Amino acid sequence: MKRIKKIAYCLLGMIFTYGCFLFICILSNIHEKPLSSSPNIILVLGARIYGTEKRKAYPGSVLKTRLDTTLAYIKKHSSTTKIIVCGGKGALEPTTEASVMATYLNKHGIPRQKLIQEKRSTRTKENIQYAMKLVNLDHALLITSDFHLYRSKWLAKQLGIHSIDGLPAMSKNSSIIKNYSKEILSLGYAFIFDNK
Repeated sequence: MKRIKKIAYCLLGMIFTYGCFLFICILSNIHEKPLSSSPNIILVLGARIYGTEKRKAYPGSVLKTRLDTTLAYIKKHSSTTKIIVCGGKGALEPTTEASVMATYLNKHGIPRQKLIQEKRSTRTKENIQYAMKLVNLDHALLITSDFHLYRSKWLAKQLGIHSIDGLPAMSKNSSIIKNYSKEILSLGYAFIFDNK
């Protein structure tokens, strides 16, 4: 019995240590600033949308923060760079995330001709994979949530994109614990199953 307890404590200690390592990785990118003010393209990753029908679909709070961060960046830099918005249709979503993102940005002053929609992806790795088939992502600016930025850039490097900047959309205080807890699990999964 004592031996089983020792093994259990040892395993718990290893899991805790690995969790701390993942958390530190996530924190390493949350205040990142883009190195370039003229990226080749802006890549905005999707997140949950809501609504009961296509015409009334709207971005959830996480996605809205990413889109507002994109708008603020473009306003500050007067960027003429094209924007690729990524995200397919989830099981409980009325339409694709990309179409809702494009509509939101267009309503806030971004011309439709500047927007490219990637509508097939259902997870982060696919966001980047499918976007790569539409545009050149070298020297791109990747915009996503603060908690999501480390994993997104790591996946981009796994897919062969090494020159990519990041801009984090800062999480609301009310959702920090939930978002970061989920991201620790997602990053752990990525390190095991998405590693080259």
